[in-house]
Amino acid sequence: MAAPATTTRTAVANTQLSAGKRILVLRASRRMWKPLVDASQLDRQGRWMSTTQGGKPCFMFSQGDAAPAFFDHAADYKDALTPVLAGKLGMAYTSATQLLEQEKITQADFDATVPGSQTAPQWWAKDKGVWKPKSKWTINMCDFVNKSGSNVTYQRALDAQAPKKLRGPLSPARSQPPKEPGSPLPRPVKKKQAPRKRKLSLNAWLAEREEPVSPPKKMRARAASRRQ
Repeated sequence: MAAPATTTRTAVANTQLSAGKRILVLRASRRMWKPLVDASQLDRQGRWMSTTQGGKPCFMFSQGDAAPAFFDHAADYKDALTPVLAGKLGMAYTSATQLLEQEKITQADFDATVPGSQTAPQWWAKDKGVWKPKSKWTINMCDFVNKSGSNVTYQRALDAQAPKKLRGPLSPARSQPPKEPGSPLPRPVKKKQAPRKRKLSLNAWLAEREEPVSPPKKMRARAASRRQ
């Protein structure tokens, strides 16, 4: 029996985009665009909403923006966000290797870049005049909301059609043996707590010693305070 086809979270996002029924909002790189975007272009959570100009979807800094970043609903979310990231914010989808070849960063900048960003392309932006890696492509860069700014319907579609999978040591495949269909969920294992250290009275402490010894200063003081 063939395994059922799985839907990716990217496919769900692209379906929402192509449907054109909800508003595409930008979540990524907020520190870069927040000073540039007028409050009229933000949703109730402060994210940058797309709008329409001449019947075409786009991102604008304000209602009077003369250079909107247009995108196509028929494209995927990467093509939809590229005009605003590259065109409006001046970011570049590149790698440290390419920037070094173009002499946009120094060898010291290249060596200071994590290995994963040296060859693999991702979004870079200038930070105080120096190119820095910012983000790789992920659907978490965007969201889809209704006219009221709610993303509940989109998030429900994500959870229903492509729920998040735990990775690393928390992955079910690594932490637990495979379950048989219909088997009950395993009970969570409670961590054993170390026994608490019991405070001994002066007499009990002296009784545990084989030879007569002088008790610690703190214990003598505690015993004296009790006698008062």
